[in-house]
Amino acid sequence: MKRQRINWLVLCLILCLAAGPAMLARAEDENEKTVSWNELPTVVQEQMSEYANDVTKIEMEIEKSKTQYEVEFKKDGKKRELEMDADGNVLEEGDDD
Repeated sequence: MKRQRINWLVLCLILCLAAGPAMLARAEDENEKTVSWNELPTVVQEQMSEYANDVTKIEMEIEKSKTQYEVEFKKDGKKRELEMDADGNVLEEGDDD
């Protein structure tokens, strides 16, 4: 009886460990969504206007109650990424790996 209880506990632990990362990833995905150019705040569109025709993907993410935009685009044949807040301030810029 005691051995059976230990087996059940071990099985439950394994299931929790296996499901944990998937549940965390899903929670992160719920804070992210793909948006269109027209859904960007005007100030973000103005900051990105020189790349408007080269944008390949735009994601909106709510992180710590703040909205951020991740814009992927091509510049000089390279994939680039720009993260901005809703006020158009650049948070991060770099190559899209």
